[in-house]
Amino acid sequence: MRLEDFGYESEADFIAAAVDDLSVRRQLLSFTTHEMKAVAHNLAVKWDVPEQSEVALLASGMSAFPKAFDIYIKNIENHHAGERHFILYFTWWFRQSAADLFLSN
Repeated sequence: MRLEDFGYESEADFIAAAVDDLSVRRQLLSFTTHEMKAVAHNLAVKWDVPEQSEVALLASGMSAFPKAFDIYIKNIENHHAGERHFILYFTWWFRQSAADLFLSN
């Protein structure tokens, strides 16, 4: 899955469109979820999470998306950030959210 699959040439354009359009925000969520699947798998291996729990790990991490997106767009510096900046930014949120669930036991 690529940005072009959604009709955007840059991540910044995708983010800007998602600010005011809920349907675009859902597309961004779908794109971000796809990007986070590899992150979830790597964390599952690192944290010794059973394979059948990887979906729960992904869902746990993605639960941070609404809050992370809202905070991201409020910081004007992020509006001019380089490519993959949002994905890298969100990866931190994803890890924190997943860790809260899977490492708290």
